[in-house]
Amino acid sequence: MNRRVLVPLALIGLCSLVPACRPRGHAGVTASTELERVRRAQRERLDALLRRDVAALGPVLDDSLTYVHSNGEMENKAQFLETIRTGRIAYDSIVPTDVRARLLGDGSVAVVGGRAVLRVTAAGQRVALVVRFTDVYERRGGAWREVAWQSTRLGAGG
Repeated sequence: MNRRVLVPLALIGLCSLVPACRPRGHAGVTASTELERVRRAQRERLDALLRRDVAALGPVLDDSLTYVHSNGEMENKAQFLETIRTGRIAYDSIVPTDVRARLLGDGSVAVVGGRAVLRVTAAGQRVALVVRFTDVYERRGGAWREVAWQSTRLGAGG
């Protein structure tokens, strides 16, 4: 074999040993299929928030959830569900934009980031917010669950 053939073959062999070169996903599932599942889990979560449906929201949230609101307040899963259940914060509309998702490591963690326009009622006040967010999901027991949310309020120009 000449050198032109050996070098690419050597690179292919080396790449199979490096995790970053391997296709993401599991059990023959493509990365794009997994990312669609993550997006579906995020849509289910947002829909449940809008409906104030704690029963539907609970299973999409991991028990280890860290939820950081745009004002810096941090809640765990139980606290966040109580916030939604009591209506302390009610999400009236959520419009995500510029959303990008990617898988990390072995494909069991996904990071979703983007912007969102939120209309919420908090402490009796209706507020419109433009935020930049990072949303982290982990695949556990065959399902994608949110493990972290962090949002930062953007200025008037967003």
